[in-house]
Amino acid sequence: KESAILVAARRKDGGEVVMGRALRETQDVEGSLREALKVALIPTVLVILAIGLLFANRTLQRLDRLRETMSRIMDGRLDLRLPVTGERDEIDQVARAVNLMLNEIARLLDQLKQVGDNIAHDLRTPLAVVRAKLERALAAEPQAAQSQIETALAQLDRVNAAVAALLRISAVERADRRQRFRELDLARLCADTAEFFEPLALNQSLRLVAETSEPVTLRGDEDLLREAIANLVENAIKFTPPGGSVHIRAVRGPDGPRIEVADSGPGVPPGERHKIFRRFYSAPSETGELGHGLGLSIVRTIAELHGLEIAVEDNAPGARFFLRPAAELTARRLAL
Repeated sequence: KESAILVAARRKDGGEVVMGRALRETQDVEGSLREALKVALIPTVLVILAIGLLFANRTLQRLDRLRETMSRIMDGRLDLRLPVTGERDEIDQVARAVNLMLNEIARLLDQLKQVGDNIAHDLRTPLAVVRAKLERALAAEPQAAQSQIETALAQLDRVNAAVAALLRISAVERADRRQRFRELDLARLCADTAEFFEPLALNQSLRLVAETSEPVTLRGDEDLLREAIANLVENAIKFTPPGGSVHIRAVRGPDGPRIEVADSGPGVPPGERHKIFRRFYSAPSETGELGHGLGLSIVRTIAELHGLEIAVEDNAPGARFFLRPAAELTARRLAL
């Protein structure tokens, strides 16, 4: 028996016309396709499985390399980084993120090591002086002993100031300080700071000028920014000889808000401009006294918390310190 399709129509004279077509060819083609599918299905499935196994094996190998590298990192090899294949898939994205985190951890550990070394080096001298002064005081006359003890107390005050500054830097670096950010006027902060330090400037025969014309707004922590400006002004007064001047102002530049503190002192030699922001680096002031070397480090920490950077340039004569939007932040804004 064969399958067929029939069509019938009645004619006007009463007859009928019947037309039909056998389905053998269609069935033959259908049968051939079925046979071909049966033959090709198994190889196709096998190829798909092989491809799947290949990709799965590659993924497992990458995960094994990641796991091995992470185990070595946890064993103390902080110089290692997770391998990145360049395929830009999810695994590579995770590896890049972890590598960035490891870079930051390594930077912080190195900074911590440097701080520890600097603390040991910076505190050893005043503590040794204190011990020597006290030993001499024990064997000296009462009046001479008083002088020795006063010198020892001054050294202890220096140690306490360094410890307090380190604790302050640690407190500023806490991320939760950003919860206190709000819109504030930098020009007003500069004017308030100048008013606060004016008696000190007059006492040292200096002219302190606050150049404020219009509000300069920035979102930040008012107390921290006030502290940063105060440190810059105090530093300028410390290094400016009698008869000089210190200028402070807040302006809105093309890259964002900017704070400037300029003085007419000896300035900062080009070779030292990259050193003065390091912790415990201290240059002698006009009076010859040494600080604990953490004032500018505190300013830098506060600046970084607000997305700013601190820099210094020649003021001819003197030095000009300024806080401005960090270079990478400015580049990101331009890209947008």
